[in-house]
Order: sequence, then C-alpha cells, then structure tokens
Amino acid sequence: MSETQSTISIRARAALVPCCSNEHHQCEQALLRGRTSYALQHRTAWQDMFGGRGNLFCAATGPGGEYEAGFGIEVSPSRSLPGHDLLRVQRYTPQSTAPVEEAMLRAVCAFARKDRHVLRVSMELFCRDEARRTATERLLAALGFTEEKKARRYERTLVLDLAPDEAALLKGFHRVARRNINKISSYPLEIRPIIDPVWAPRITQLLDESMGRTGGEARKQDWATTIEFSRRFPESARMCGLFRSDTSTAESLIAFAYGCNHGEYVTYDTCGATRSWDRGVPMAYPLLWELICWSKRNGARWFDFGGITTGAHGDGEDKLGGISDFKRFFSEDVVQLGGEWVLEPHPVRAKIARTLSDAARFVRGIHRTRRVPGS
Repeated sequence: MSETQSTISIRARAALVPCCSNEHHQCEQALLRGRTSYALQHRTAWQDMFGGRGNLFCAATGPGGEYEAGFGIEVSPSRSLPGHDLLRVQRYTPQSTAPVEEAMLRAVCAFARKDRHVLRVSMELFCRDEARRTATERLLAALGFTEEKKARRYERTLVLDLAPDEAALLKGFHRVARRNINKISSYPLEIRPIIDPVWAPRITQLLDESMGRTGGEARKQDWATTIEFSRRFPESARMCGLFRSDTSTAESLIAFAYGCNHGEYVTYDTCGATRSWDRGVPMAYPLLWELICWSKRNGARWFDFGGITTGAHGDGEDKLGGISDFKRFFSEDVVQLGGEWVLEPHPVRAKIARTLSDAARFVRGIHRTRRVPGS
C-alpha cells in the first residue's frame, strides 16, 4: 500500500498517513486539547503498544489549516485472498464540520479505489446524535458504501449521564443494583486495580468460563499487553478485579471488568467471573460501579454499557438477555448508535474473495460432520 493519499475540498483537507507518524501525533494532540470524541483504539499509545504501526490514520484540517478531526484505520491481511488487505474503522464518530467529514471519507475512498489490493473498507458508525448519524449514513451511501446486515459491533446500548455527583448517581440506580454494590462488604472480598500482567492467564480463564455460560466465544486479545497498557495509562484504560482477601493464589481473582476511556465517554468493554466461588455474591455489580466512578473522575461525560439486547433472563432465543437485565438496573436510557457500512472498491476481486471464503467454510463444515468423536 502506498504511504499517503489525500483529498482536498474548498474548506477542508484530509490525508491518510502512517499510524504513529509525526502527522498522527500532531493531529492527536490537537484533538485531545479540544476534547474531541476520539476512540482509544485510534490513539498513538494504543497503536504503538498493540503493534499497529502498519495501520493508517486519517487526519483532517479545516479552513485555517489547524487539525480538526482524525480517526485510525486498521489494516489487516485477507485470509481468503492472500496479498490483499481489509480496512476497518472502529467506533467512527462524526467530528468537526460536515465539509471536514466529507473530506475525510472521500480520502479513504480515494485511497481504497487507487490501491487494487484493498478488498474491503468497513466503517463502524458510533454516534448518539440521530441527525448527525443520519447525515453520515447519507454521505456513506453517496460514496458507495452499503449497510451490513449483521454488524460486528452492537448498534444499541444503554447510557448513563455522568453529570451528577457519585452519591446522586448511586441513588438513581435500581434498588437491586444499590443493594448488590454494597453486598460485598459482608464477604472477604476487595476490589483492586489489575496492573500486573501475571494475571493475564487468570483473566482468560474467567472470560472463557463466562462465555461458556452464554454460549459465546471470547474474542482474541493480548491481555498481558492490555494490563500493561492500563498500568501505563491509568486515565485511558481501567482493569479492575474482585479478589478474595483470604488467599493469595491465582484463584483469588474471581471476577474482573475492563473499561476504555474514549474522551467524551467510557465503554464497559469486557468482564468475566467464576462460579467456583459462589456464595450468592453478585460480583459484576461492584465492579461496574467501580468503572462508573473511574469514568467520572477522569472527565467522561457519559457511560456506555457496551451494548444491549432486546431479550431478558430466561429468554431461550437471547442468551445475553440476563446480562441486559443486569445493565438495566443501572440505566433505562437506550440509544441507537448506527451500524456497519462497507465499501468494496474492486467488486470483482471482492467477489472472488467471498467465493473462496465460502468454499473454505463449506469444506470445514464437511470436515466437522465427518469427524469421529475422540479421534
């Protein structure tokens, strides 16, 4: 892929530059000074620690030549068509003015159409403002994007306004949440930040156990690096754990929660718990409250509960219904965020890639069907 590509409008300019470059750093500093909504995964510190130097960053300037907006673009190799790339923008939030946004999205499209090795561009829209979100969706459609029917990221979530003080926030929760937050005081338990990567294997165990209860599949994540990131940048990421105070073994960690600070808001990203130590303790409640307090203390204006489903506990068709019930004890404010929009700049190559991917999936299905148990 070529290093840079730019597009110019009458009032705005946008350019694609390498992640962690000087341009990326300069744009980021301007955005952070202006407290612009800027997702954690787009930042230089995150890209540097998680090996994102092969990624791209779209930086935009306004009429005065000052940086006004920017977002990161993850570049990953296609498994179905070697030698080709997939571009993905996580948590894209419209920034600055409409001309600046148009310049940025046109820059991405121009880059993808010029580089014949780009198979797909995915924009994961994350915007609470319905009018602004609709305007962005219309722009994406005009540029050739289509909305994905099954987005990888949640499209609806619960939110909590962090303007009130902590006492008022706690008072506003359902009585079940308030009771369960205070319940751990009756047990040999304590909440502590997780800042030592030695806990990474235990976190994987807790997450796998939790996913096994809901039928989900844990996403692949380098938890050792995630813990180290939260240690180095405690205002940007928070990993907290519920520990037994009566033992110091690895099993003393019985639950954890992880939150990411995106500036304007914090997201309840991941959590996990074991049931091997089960005395009726509602482990998730105090950890979520810990993240909410951390969010407020670090300047976030609202809290994102990480998505919600329409089901409830006992709903056979929604295995996450019980988790959604748990989140509803903290907030009833449901907002729409937007879906995933996709551009295939080279349709013929994209069709070949899909055909190869479907064929590989078919072969794997046959292999699983014919596999002899225990072989």
